[in-house]
Amino acid sequence: MMNNKILLTLAVLLFLGKINAFSQNFSIESERDNVLYIGVENPIKAVVENYPCKSIFITTDNGTITGGNKCNYIIAPNKPGEALINVYTINNGDTLKIGSRNFRVKIIPDPVATIAGKYKGEISKYMLRLQYGIIPVMQGDFGFDVHFSMVGYSLVIIRNEKALFIKDFIGGEFSDDLIKELLILEDGDLLLFYNLIVKYP
Repeated sequence: MMNNKILLTLAVLLFLGKINAFSQNFSIESERDNVLYIGVENPIKAVVENYPCKSIFITTDNGTITGGNKCNYIIAPNKPGEALINVYTINNGDTLKIGSRNFRVKIIPDPVATIAGKYKGEISKYMLRLQYGIIPVMQGDFGFDVHFSMVGYSLVIIRNEKALFIKDFIGGEFSDDLIKELLILEDGDLLLFYNLIVKYP
């Protein structure tokens, strides 16, 4: 579980590494272009030529590994930098290291807070009233789904350069108090959402 972070302003790539070690071919497949991310599940598939999945296992120097069914694993790194993945086989009680491969480890990029799919610009009062609240999403094509939750935010409503409404809110849903304020908005009013805090998976 990652710590809460201040939310800033608010594909699938396949990596196949094949190495010949001890005259034995193996491969490690990652869905994320040779990159592992902290805080989410990172699927990895490891296979070794002429060995069944039950005779293969992998280890890492960064984080934990679970799974192994049909050569599929989940890696959860715990620090940014690199993770070395080692591939082993078991044959007649003997364990043989077949090879290793390095993966880059990154922190998940900060999401963008959106309302009606927008993170800035103009919005009609009617459209604003229809919204559930603030939804944090990953910007661009990140390659996989990451679900965030809003911890809280602050809002100031400005009209003619004067602050009419200032309040802190818990969660991302528009409260009844805020909805009342939205109902009396006028054209040209400015809504400034700030101090947004998001909770990572």
